[in-house]
Amino acid sequence: MPLIRFDAVSLKFGAHALLRETDFMIDAGERVCLIGRNGAGKTSMLRLVTGEVEPDSGEINMPSVIGISQLAMRAAETMRCGEYLRSHSDIDPARVAVAGLCQGGMDTWLSAALDERFCAAAPICSATTFAIHMAEMSSYFANADSSPFPFGILNVCDIEHLHGAIAPRPLLVRANLPDEWWPVSGFDHVETFTRGIYRLYGAED
Repeated sequence: MPLIRFDAVSLKFGAHALLRETDFMIDAGERVCLIGRNGAGKTSMLRLVTGEVEPDSGEINMPSVIGISQLAMRAAETMRCGEYLRSHSDIDPARVAVAGLCQGGMDTWLSAALDERFCAAAPICSATTFAIHMAEMSSYFANADSSPFPFGILNVCDIEHLHGAIAPRPLLVRANLPDEWWPVSGFDHVETFTRGIYRLYGAED
């Protein structure tokens, strides 16, 4: 059974047709690279898959997919970038680190937690917990953007656990106190939990 299937999907913006009755499918286990010149419709096709854009005609079927996390896709891209850098003979693979700001900071703590080959991580303005964020920011307009929230993550872990998973590698976490997106109470929780994990490794400083 395919994970994603396009059946005669068409999409256009004004007079510019990006897709014309396009058929394709992606099966489980397949790796697909989407290539095209600027304006060819690569981002629009991804937005069709995530449901951000509706096709003008045709159907998109994802019978076994319950959701697509843009955070997970970006973290996978970050890890691939790390692999690319480590493959170069003029780069010391033990000195490849990762850093990012805001949602890039989210990419940073997730990719560093999943890939221990990153020697250090510096997530900036991206530290709270999903539980506290949703409780304190339930009326915040930006919560309409689901891209930062991996589906079902609270069934497994929260952001503080992912910070802890980076231990004992160097970790720099910075916050912007007036930032409306990242509640400070969540930052305090992340810091307390993460320091506890680093203390177990004797690496709190």
